[in-house]
Amino acid sequence: MVARLHLLAEIFAMVMLRRRTQTALVESERRFRVMADAAPVMIWMAGPDGGRIDFNRRWLEFTGRTLEQERGDGWFEGVHPTDRDACKDAYREALRARSPFNIEYRLRRADGSYRSVLDCGVPRFDGDAAFRGYVGSAIDITEAKAAHEDAERGREELGHALRVATLGELTATLAHEINQPLTGIFSTAQGMRRVLEAGEPTRVELREAFRDVASTRAGRPRSSDAFARCSGRSCRDAAPSTSTTRSWSSPASCGRSWNANASPCSSRSRASSRRCSATPSSSSKCS
Repeated sequence: MVARLHLLAEIFAMVMLRRRTQTALVESERRFRVMADAAPVMIWMAGPDGGRIDFNRRWLEFTGRTLEQERGDGWFEGVHPTDRDACKDAYREALRARSPFNIEYRLRRADGSYRSVLDCGVPRFDGDAAFRGYVGSAIDITEAKAAHEDAERGREELGHALRVATLGELTATLAHEINQPLTGIFSTAQGMRRVLEAGEPTRVELREAFRDVASTRAGRPRSSDAFARCSGRSCRDAAPSTSTTRSWSSPASCGRSWNANASPCSSRSRASSRRCSATPSSSSKCS
């Protein structure tokens, strides 16, 4: 009799313990439900096979579907057709590895539009380290993604503007570097033309003058050498007497008189050359 009473007491204790455990479990699930429904993000729970068994109110309001429709693999129906296969593969790969995951995909909202969401899940285990499934959350990142794309677009436009500005500065520098020697060559050509009009230099002197124009000294055309040679030659050829030669012995002074379009040097040289050609016998007559 005592043994029977002892057995009944043990059975009663086990029943009470089980009932308390079930009550605690129900209370825990109720608290979790209240907390999940109050959360500002979408929360879900999956079993060991990966099928989702529970969703909070935020998820159901977002998708506009019932809990029965979303359970198992039903939630995949709301994923954008373009993203569905990739989403399934990533989810099942994490399930096989029982590892955390982050999956980005487009989910259909209750109004029919698709929104970009970031779905994050972590595995859950019981006290014996047995795998019990997943718990996770999803947040709408559409606005954040659009802002990031706008920022990237702005950076690209800014980079393009900087490249255009740099190219403009480089173009201006090249134009300056090209125009400067061209200006010198043009000025030298004008001087050569006027010197040729004032006299008739020899072929050797012309060759030397053009060689000076084509060569460079310290990065600049040697136009001064060419002009000095031709202008100095004209003055020397045009001066028959010692006094006249001393008056026009400086190529620089002759070049300045010619460059100002004042013709003392060139006109006197031409006049002296004509007189010397007419009467070459006396140098005093040339003066």
